Amino acid sequence: MDKGIDSFRRRILMVDDNPAIHQDFRKILGAGLPTADALADSEAALFGGADDASGRPTFEMDSASQGQEALELILSSLKENRPYAMAFLDMRMPPGWDGIETAARIWEHDPDLQIVLCTAYSDYSWDDMRERLGCSDRLVILKKPFDNVEVLQLADALTEKWRLARQAKARVADLEQRVEAQTCDLQKAGSRIVQLERSLRASNEQVRLLSITDSLAGTYNRRYLNDELVREIERSRRYSRPLSVVMADLDHFKRINDEHGHHAGDEVLRGFADLLRASIRQSDWITRYGGEEFVIVLPDTEIMGAMATAEKIRLGCAAAPIPTASGRLKVTASLGVAVMEPQINATTDTAAALLGRADAALYRSKSAGRNRVTPAADVGLWSSEWTIPK
Repeated sequence: MDKGIDSFRRRILMVDDNPAIHQDFRKILGAGLPTADALADSEAALFGGADDASGRPTFEMDSASQGQEALELILSSLKENRPYAMAFLDMRMPPGWDGIETAARIWEHDPDLQIVLCTAYSDYSWDDMRERLGCSDRLVILKKPFDNVEVLQLADALTEKWRLARQAKARVADLEQRVEAQTCDLQKAGSRIVQLERSLRASNEQVRLLSITDSLAGTYNRRYLNDELVREIERSRRYSRPLSVVMADLDHFKRINDEHGHHAGDEVLRGFADLLRASIRQSDWITRYGGEEFVIVLPDTEIMGAMATAEKIRLGCAAAPIPTASGRLKVTASLGVAVMEPQINATTDTAAALLGRADAALYRSKSAGRNRVTPAADVGLWSSEWTIPK
């Protein structure tokens, strides 16, 4: 705790080259004289009082005969954390500094000190003093001759002003420190909230991806197909662009499970999904529709382009056996292709209708002997009528 603020004695420095003046001030202020007993002093310290048992302010006064000596006492008091509240400075103190220079040098080290300049009418004018010291609310001029009441009132008022100013400054500093600490805490909390929000968004995105991803094949799942195909159809209508759907099914997949086990069957499904991903564009997407059946959605693709993609998948599957723990298994795929042409059925087609036509085409591929690509009946194109574009 700052002793300079909370001490129950009011410290005053008297600076004058005349020793008799010092004695006069001590008599006026009661400084250096016997005060109340120790109990009264303790009560004043405990309860914040600044007065002795008689109700008079209690002052502690030090003396200096020259400005240089006064500055040394000021520096010492600051070092001990027992600053003076005010100082009475005589204007003329030959051969050293005068009162104005002493005040200026003291304020360089202790700007809070209240100063009373004791000056005769023949000394500097107020304008001269203001020019040298500037306008300050810490400076009071006491014209000589002065009476005891003036000195006592100045001492009482200025030391109390100093105490209140220092107390306010300490409280402001404490508040600023608390605000800074709370601001730091809020910044840390804000940073933590941002991190949590990012983590939450990442977690939500992970949950979203898990909810629309087939865990075995790594493709989209049927839930995603049901939602996104509707949006693809809406985009196709809005921009009058064709939309094609390829439905692919692995031939005799049950035989693979029966002969090599479900683990090998899972490996075949994953290998086929990899083949599908390698056969399509970045704008296309794949869904595991169920079991060994997949749906490939081809935005902005007309029937011939969709047939070419489907044939690429069929040939790739037939040409490259899929590695499994049971060895490399040769599989084939049957595919059906349907298209939504904006000029023909864009206003009436639905996701279910489009998938239904692709599924019917797939059924015809299987009925015709499997390992082939068949277009939907509504496009008027049969597998024997088309070739892969060069």
